Amino acid sequence: MSSYAPLGIEWLPWHSQRIYNFSEFLALNGYFSNYGFSIWNKCESCSLDPENWKDRIYLSIPIFSNIFYVVFNDLFGGNNLKQYGHVIDKTIIFLTGIIFAEIYQHFSNKKISNLRLFLKSSIIFTFFIINPWTYKMILGAWANIYFPIFFLLGFLFFLKNNYTFGLLFFFLAGLFDYQSSAGLAFYYILLTTIFFFKKDKQLKTSYFPTNVISDRAEYKIIFSLLISV
Repeated sequence: MSSYAPLGIEWLPWHSQRIYNFSEFLALNGYFSNYGFSIWNKCESCSLDPENWKDRIYLSIPIFSNIFYVVFNDLFGGNNLKQYGHVIDKTIIFLTGIIFAEIYQHFSNKKISNLRLFLKSSIIFTFFIINPWTYKMILGAWANIYFPIFFLLGFLFFLKNNYTFGLLFFFLAGLFDYQSSAGLAFYYILLTTIFFFKKDKQLKTSYFPTNVISDRAEYKIIFSLLISV
């Protein structure tokens, strides 16, 4: 892919500069000097005083959504962040693919052979790694890739009957992408409303993480997703 993919496999220059600006602004001005919010683009003196932004639309995101880059920049410097920061994204993508395969194995037929299960899991992992959405994450990551890895980790812990860690990872997923978290919370609220009128607790296992059939478990899931919002 480094030779034949249209845009290579490294961060695109604009994305590299954006990540550097975000991390360096916090390093120079203090990590919580502006409630943890930082900048994307270059700016004169990098000041967030209101008079500098009058009559302008200015968008930014808080520190937690890019915490890995901020820490990397603090430990190894901006040049290393631009050169090696993309390895963080690739590692997250790689681990997300593994979690997808692991969840598939949990739901697979236990009677099939280990070799067949391994081959099917490998195919799922491969399809995730090579799809266009993942390629976009390699070139210019957004918070999107961090939401699914933490959400899927939470889902996996629910499958293992560890509800505490499941709720914790749902909460962390929301910190990286509160919009996706809000969308899922609304989806679960809608399902909970339907279940209330259906009076069938077994329906929960079809839409909520498996084995979550205890009283009020769905409300805890919804709350864990809404905290970040």
